[in-house]
Amino acid sequence: MSAPRILQMIEGGRRNGAAAVLLTLAEGLRDQPFCIHYGVFRDNPLAAILDSRGFEVQRLPIRRRIDLVGIAHLIRMLHRERYDLVHTHLSRATWNGCIAGRLCGLPVLATAHSLEKRMPYALATHVIAVCEAVRFHLASQGIPNSRVSVVYNGIPIAPQRDAAEKQAAQAALGVLGAELVVGCASRAVEEKGVDVALRTVALLRGDGVDAKLLFAGDGDALSDLNILSRDLGLAEHVVFLGYISDIRQVLAALDVFLLPTRREGFSIAILEAMAAGIPCVAASVGGIPESLADATGKIVDGHDPEDYQNAICELIKNPAATQQMVCDARKRLEQRFTMQSMSASTAEVYTRLLKFRAV
Repeated sequence: MSAPRILQMIEGGRRNGAAAVLLTLAEGLRDQPFCIHYGVFRDNPLAAILDSRGFEVQRLPIRRRIDLVGIAHLIRMLHRERYDLVHTHLSRATWNGCIAGRLCGLPVLATAHSLEKRMPYALATHVIAVCEAVRFHLASQGIPNSRVSVVYNGIPIAPQRDAAEKQAAQAALGVLGAELVVGCASRAVEEKGVDVALRTVALLRGDGVDAKLLFAGDGDALSDLNILSRDLGLAEHVVFLGYISDIRQVLAALDVFLLPTRREGFSIAILEAMAAGIPCVAASVGGIPESLADATGKIVDGHDPEDYQNAICELIKNPAATQQMVCDARKRLEQRFTMQSMSASTAEVYTRLLKFRAV
């Protein structure tokens, strides 16, 4: 009996968390009993990355939220390739994938990566929510729990950085010798709270802590953040790194990872920080309390920079407790948020949907 054929679809801009999740999931599913192809919107960079890793890639001529030409192409391809299941990531792929898949009589699985609007996920046969917060958000918009499975994001877990690696990373990034190196990684947009991170570092420095901030990310607010850093007197104490494809290069240099975001689904950057052995201070929004549960990180309510400053100072003043937090975070990561656990749970959802279709 031939393996079930599955098409995973995504727009394919590599500068978002969903692309990173798909790449990790693709690696984790290699050994599962499915034949999986990857559909990427034409001209987007994720297609070349998947190609380079030996995956079968379909370039999809989709350019709009609902693209009739793209849907017609998808329908022909779904029939020609005899796919058994369509799995979509993010809203534009879900709109087009749901319409084409349903017209072909196929089950469509959609992954909701963040706190998104109900449509188009209401069109999917089933939805994967990347955390309980996303599942609750979908339920609040009328999508029943029976149609949603929670599959936490996971990462391949590398060894923790050592003292030599930390020193080399700090030297490479221009922060060697600082008393405290704080890192923040996200898109440079208002909802990610990078302005709060800047104000937090300004408060730390005002209290006599020689703190430096490394910010990895780009986006529409980057020029405003540069201006704010100068206004706060941080021009010599903040390094704007731009987009970094491998955040571990930055994490290796850090004493604290800071994420004062105003909106979040389930942060991959926090998982990477937990793996590297970096204590995390983050906002109590979205799925963050699920990743940093059981005292494996500092959770801050609200977006007052003083609260983040106080949380960081607690870490500095209590090194033994901070080290225990780091150890507990690593254990939690290994138990719940691995590439293997994510891929195995996804495979279980595939099997349920394919079995239902066969009945």
